[in-house]
Amino acid sequence: MELLAAYIVAVLIVHHAGCSPCKPHLDQVCSCKQGQLNSQETCTVCACSHDGNFGQCTTSQWLNISTTWIVEESSGSSTVDFAENMFDGDSATVWEPLDKPEGYEHWVIVDLQTSFRIRRVTIANNGDGVHDVVSFVMESSTSSPYVWETAYSSAEVLSGIPMPQYSSPDFVGRYLKLKVNTQSGVRPSLREVSLYGKENTGDPESLPCPVLNTGCIISDTAGETAPPGDQDCFVTANIYEGLRR
Repeated sequence: MELLAAYIVAVLIVHHAGCSPCKPHLDQVCSCKQGQLNSQETCTVCACSHDGNFGQCTTSQWLNISTTWIVEESSGSSTVDFAENMFDGDSATVWEPLDKPEGYEHWVIVDLQTSFRIRRVTIANNGDGVHDVVSFVMESSTSSPYVWETAYSSAEVLSGIPMPQYSSPDFVGRYLKLKVNTQSGVRPSLREVSLYGKENTGDPESLPCPVLNTGCIISDTAGETAPPGDQDCFVTANIYEGLRR
């Protein structure tokens, strides 16, 4: 197994990776989707199953959070820059809730419509150093009325930086409550918050899923295609770097 893993890494280091030597049986059905690496290189992720059901092999993706998913926010309906601004994919808009007493922990509740396993969170501050978030807590609930549990927290967000900053949680929930704090204790100003994960189907994580994770990010509009070259390939990727865990 270690030799095989080393071989896969070696294959992925070249500019164009070929097929994995671990081909599925002929009676398996394979489907692929195009994606993109953080390096902006293109990549392809393929999943195979005996019955054509790829539920347990669904790849994670950045969630497209609709404004209707935002249930409630700490500043209420009279604020100017609503929480929907930090989920709209536009870094020119911000969530800047109304003033509260100094040190108040502003929050927003999001209904993801179904249960998701979240494995990555990005936060993009406004970058002015005063209203920037330096710590946050994510609480999750599987039901409404909410039963909040702390899912993830971080005190490592840097102020003065408008670019997205990444965290790597691992939790399941349908309802999420994001609570943020600024270094100065004043109201926050956030450009964007993004969630990366996949729908929680309830399948045990131990179930085998023949998808090799190369960091390939699949968009929600990517269509399914046949494996490249009519071959039973797990993954092909145009990348220069090795396998990431």
